[in-house]
Order: sequence, then structure tokens, then C-alpha cells
Amino acid sequence: MTTDANRPLEPLIADYLRGPEKVATLVSPLAEALLNFRPAPDRWSIHEILLHLVDFELVTAVRMRKILAEERPALPPFDQNAWASRLHYLDRQWRRSMQDLRRLREGNVEILGHLSEAEWSREGVHPERGPITLRQVIERAIEHLDQHARQMQENQRLFEQQARGVAQA
Repeated sequence: MTTDANRPLEPLIADYLRGPEKVATLVSPLAEALLNFRPAPDRWSIHEILLHLVDFELVTAVRMRKILAEERPALPPFDQNAWASRLHYLDRQWRRSMQDLRRLREGNVEILGHLSEAEWSREGVHPERGPITLRQVIERAIEHLDQHARQMQENQRLFEQQARGVAQA
């Protein structure tokens, strides 16, 4: 992952805080059939992506707090597919998850807004990626949400393409 250590913190925090609204804009007007549509058996639906984003945000919150409170802590990885299946993503309410995503980001921003430049440079150690700074954790969270927002848009495109194909048949 690349990092822009020269990027001012205020716009970085603003981008991070805006993430849930990007997702809400995509998800809120969608019909249940589209929210639950899987483009392939091994690909997630928009519903599942949203719940994954909440779980990723929980992990981000833990990593952030560990980096700030401990000296070079080991940062927890997580098996996203195990979480998706064992935490019953499809049985959970996506609207509540949207609220959870907003609340988690807002709570993290409350902490981030008080940090010094030195605190943003504090590191933890990820078992696969090695040392990562708090800034990199937050940049990764922004990139991750944006990547999944594009995936949601692609799911919608494929759903509409499939619906047009069925209507023409």
C-alpha cells in the first residue's frame, strides 16, 4: 500500500468520515432483490459487502486503538470469508449495519481529530504486511471502502444487465 505522508490530515480525516455517506447513497434507493443479488456463487451481494464493511471498520477501530495505546502492537488479521459465513451476514439487517458503519467512523474520527502528527506515525505490526502506521491504517480503510463501493456499483450493473436479458427472453 502506498501512503502519502505529505497529505494534510484534515482532508484525510474528512475523506474517511465521508465513506459511509458514499455507501448510503449507493445502497439506500436499492430494491431488496438487488441488495441480495450475487453476481456469481462465490461473489458477495451488496448486502454482504455492507456487513463486511462494518466488520472491517470494527477491525480498523481495534487496530487504531492498539497502535495508539500500545508500543508496536501485533495487529489482528481477520478471515473475511469466515466472518461472512459464521456471522450470518445474510440474516442480518443491512439498514442497522449502515448505521453501525456511520457510528464506528464517527467514533474513530473523534479520536483522530485530537492526534498529533507523531501519533499518526505510530506503528503496529501486521502479521502479513509488517509494520504499518496509523496513517496507513486509515488510508487503507478509505481505499477499502472505495473499492467495495465500486464493487457495489458493478453488482448493480450486472443485476440490471441480467434483468434486461430476462425481459428480452
